[in-house]
Amino acid sequence: MSRLLLALGILVPGAALYLTGASRLSAERADLGRQHAMMAELTRKRQLATEAISAASTAWTNRLQELQAVREIIALQSDSAAAEALPNEVPVGETWRSDAPYVDLAKRYLKDLRFQAVSPDHRLTDVVVPLFGINSVERAGVNDALREFRTRLEQLQLEKVVPLADLAERQTEDHREVGYAIPSVKEESGALRESALAEIRRILGDQRAGMLEEKITHDLQFDSNPMGMETLQVVFSADRQADGTVKHRLTFTDPQRPGDRYSLNVPFGLEANQGMSSDDGWMVAGVGFPLSPNSPLWSYRHLFGDQPLLSTP
Repeated sequence: MSRLLLALGILVPGAALYLTGASRLSAERADLGRQHAMMAELTRKRQLATEAISAASTAWTNRLQELQAVREIIALQSDSAAAEALPNEVPVGETWRSDAPYVDLAKRYLKDLRFQAVSPDHRLTDVVVPLFGINSVERAGVNDALREFRTRLEQLQLEKVVPLADLAERQTEDHREVGYAIPSVKEESGALRESALAEIRRILGDQRAGMLEEKITHDLQFDSNPMGMETLQVVFSADRQADGTVKHRLTFTDPQRPGDRYSLNVPFGLEANQGMSSDDGWMVAGVGFPLSPNSPLWSYRHLFGDQPLLSTP
């Protein structure tokens, strides 16, 4: 009996330990199963993400190829349109014909040519007319717009000019001078210039006006802003020389920068284009009287008139 009890005493605790260990093992196996399931799910999601990224990359690549194809089609259409717009373009390398008075030129080169678009008396130059195929009606309309710009600018300057009073005490029998201070008309002249350009675009169309606009703007700039002077004093003077001759000149000074000064001779007794030099050493082309559009005084006749200040014997 005692042996049976002893055996049971040993067997019961052993069974308990066995059951406890089996329960722990079962729990660990269940936890390991859950971890394997989680790993499998993560692997599946990673695979799905990789496939999505690959699909997106393929889609973007296809889209970029489509865009590139569209660009190429647009470029081809542009080149085709340019070729249709330039039916007379000479193939590169065509032999120069010495006996021919003309050459064919692609329109795209016109803007880069060096030429004066507006003459000193505010007309289209003879170079521009045939170069841009401007007919007589168009030329008259553009010239009217250019002269209207100049007329309105002169009226604007006359409204703003102030006589230089301190010049009166400098007058002698052998020296005369008249001068004005002209306030800045930068904004107003800019508006007048844009109005003229708009009318020119209406007459010539956007293509020709677009090629001429920069050159016309450059040629009109000196009218309202000579030598970059937005505000300036202009003096017209005459000095009798020792030999009895008279020298006239225009002097421009920026009152905000007194050192910024220059002068131009205004000869009245010379033949056209006869050279002269000023007291400051400036070399200019003299233009005799009566004045021509090439005279420095031409654009200031509304201030000083067109007559000499001192007579020449």
